[in-house]
Amino acid sequence: MGAQTRVVENNAQLSFGMDYWLEIKRPPCWTDANIERLRSKLLVTTVREIADRRTSKRVVTQAWDWILSDDVHPFSFRVCCDSEDLDPLKMREALVSLYRTLSRRELAVKVDLEALQKVANA
Repeated sequence: MGAQTRVVENNAQLSFGMDYWLEIKRPPCWTDANIERLRSKLLVTTVREIADRRTSKRVVTQAWDWILSDDVHPFSFRVCCDSEDLDPLKMREALVSLYRTLSRRELAVKVDLEALQKVANA
């Protein structure tokens, strides 16, 4: 009891592991549908994170930085909203308003893509 066990791997085991990774010749293929789903999920997940009391302050700050940013890149807030036919400016205003008026728990319970679409179109 209490003695440390030392695991020694021989060269055959290491080379087998390397051979496996070397066999992968091409990266996975992302379809447009995969990217659209990822954007949608990123949008909903970020809103849930800012609403969840268990989320660290650092993560909440990063989420708000992402929401309030006007950057345009494949997974920016603006592009994620546009891909779901949501107006990014209205979404931003609505999220700030909801965050101020609802408790974080209420916001977390009510967040899904349909709810975000209703908020953005209101």
